[in-house]
Amino acid sequence: MIYLDKIIDAMLRGLDKQVGVMFCNIVDLFSTIVLIYTLVPVFGIYGYIGIIAISEILNFTISLIQLYKVTHFKFDFVSYVIIPFSLVIATKFLFDSIDNYIEYDLGFVLFKILIFIFVYLILLGTFNVFKFFKSKKISIIA
Repeated sequence: MIYLDKIIDAMLRGLDKQVGVMFCNIVDLFSTIVLIYTLVPVFGIYGYIGIIAISEILNFTISLIQLYKVTHFKFDFVSYVIIPFSLVIATKFLFDSIDNYIEYDLGFVLFKILIFIFVYLILLGTFNVFKFFKSKKISIIA
């Protein structure tokens, strides 16, 4: 989400919307300061970790709304958010179900990460999330 927020901010700057990006960053900064002042004394490091997550979600959401107002892009929320997120959760539960039966070493952990990525990409292909590559507007150079 941090990466996407930076990309959206760069797009907005390229579209001459620097003031909107600055406003978004000021709102994010102010809300983060207020949350740090109120939550860190109560929850400690866990509150700070939550504040970072809340801050990133807020900044990303404001930036995405600004980009939509400028470009009116089409965004298929189900195909680009819900299905990939659901597949990540399903793949995680699949791997968690076999965790109790396996001993760990570094090689196995790396192997498990590769298998996780492979299974996730297969599920994305199965649910046709990559359909935008098949359109005539985008061509992949081999």
